[in-house]
Amino acid sequence: MTLEGADPGVSPLSGPGAVGGRRALGDILVQVVGRVGNLALGVLVTALVARTLGDRGFGQWSTVFIVLQLATYFTDLGLESLAVQRAAADPEREPQWLGALLEIRVVLAVPFTVISAIVAVLLAESHQMLVTGLIASACVVVSVPSALVAAFQVRVRNHITTGIVTANSVLWAAAVIVLADRNASMVAFAVSFLAVAVVTSALQIFFALRTTSIRFGGTARLRRELIEVGVPLAISGVLITAYARIDQIIVFEAAGDRQAGLYAAAYRILEQSHFVPLAVMTTLFPMIAASYATDRARVQRLLQVAADYLAVVSLGALAFTLVASDQIIHLVFGPQFADAAPALPILMGAFVLISFGYLAGNMIIILRLQRVFIRYALLALAVNVILNLALVPTYGFLAAAWITLATEVVVVALSVRAVVRELGFAPSLTRILRTVVAAGLLAVALAGLREAGAELGILAAAAVVLYPALLIVLRAVIPREALAVLRRESP
Repeated sequence: MTLEGADPGVSPLSGPGAVGGRRALGDILVQVVGRVGNLALGVLVTALVARTLGDRGFGQWSTVFIVLQLATYFTDLGLESLAVQRAAADPEREPQWLGALLEIRVVLAVPFTVISAIVAVLLAESHQMLVTGLIASACVVVSVPSALVAAFQVRVRNHITTGIVTANSVLWAAAVIVLADRNASMVAFAVSFLAVAVVTSALQIFFALRTTSIRFGGTARLRRELIEVGVPLAISGVLITAYARIDQIIVFEAAGDRQAGLYAAAYRILEQSHFVPLAVMTTLFPMIAASYATDRARVQRLLQVAADYLAVVSLGALAFTLVASDQIIHLVFGPQFADAAPALPILMGAFVLISFGYLAGNMIIILRLQRVFIRYALLALAVNVILNLALVPTYGFLAAAWITLATEVVVVALSVRAVVRELGFAPSLTRILRTVVAAGLLAVALAGLREAGAELGILAAAAVVLYPALLIVLRAVIPREALAVLRRESP
């Protein structure tokens, strides 16, 4: 069986480095620009939902959607990245790889929809939370077509994904604005969220079929390969998702819905920040995967570019939140969430590590180190759960924030060590250390402005001007060299 779309022809990744540097860089920039817009909409939506539902209601809402995130991950199990890698290396069977991925998602979706609904019933503290949880559970099935973003990633057509995500954000933002104006209930928000998810899935199917074909016949062996190779990846991915989000449920159960609401507010900003490492690795991952077998030197250069620019963004974000966390929280969520501010710089410290974790995690797939990574993720989950259960009842959500940072230290350190050992080389730290200096000087300058009474807008404008200047003066960033690497030229 085949879902016929555009003629797949030859994948742009049919040979290592077949994607031009300008196209790759443009792909990243389109994603970043699109995701910045989505970030702005996400901040608006989060602020309106939080202000409408209040800190306790927002705590319940966030807990429901943590359950949804976990259940949705179980329908994917990290196999999307594996399918992208296989399709990039085997372009002639790209439609079959996509079909095999979609078949697995369909099979997994039904049982985990039921499990999500059961967990929602067990966690519910009110009728509103119960109904919201049941409605949210339906999103597990609705999200199955999201696997089709693999088609855009393989062909470096991630602007399509960005467009679909933007459409989702616009529709959801419009719904939230209307519901917030009417002071609607949590259930009304959930119904609207489900409706937007249905529309988004329809768009994903439509554009995927215009980009490539999806074949379901003759995929049995490919399904087995995805499952056999992907099981370790899936297990480690489940463990990662668990240790990254189970703290929200522990805070909700051990410290109450208000503490859960405060933690969810700060954590939401961390989640929104993922768009930069995600954009970088969405484009570079298939390029690295296609180059790995024949051009190790280019792999090393691509890794260096990724590490340098991930450091630039994540350390800059950390420097800004160290100074302006209370102003950010007040602007986005309002005064009733002011107590969440101390958690934000802690979580943005974790963001620095998470950014490098995206890079190490993708290399683990290429290097087939999934079984080793399971041990790291299992250790992280154990540490995270034990510490949260021990400390959150006494110290509340701030303990959860510090534990998130500590957990990322453990996982990223072990992952990077394993990748470096397998590759036989490591990216240079020279420019990363220069970036550390630039971010430190930025924090000092912003702190001085803050002491002088500068508001958030002035601090943001100063950061936009000062940080790039510091990076250039310290030679932490040289854009022409990054473009040369993407073009497969010598810098």
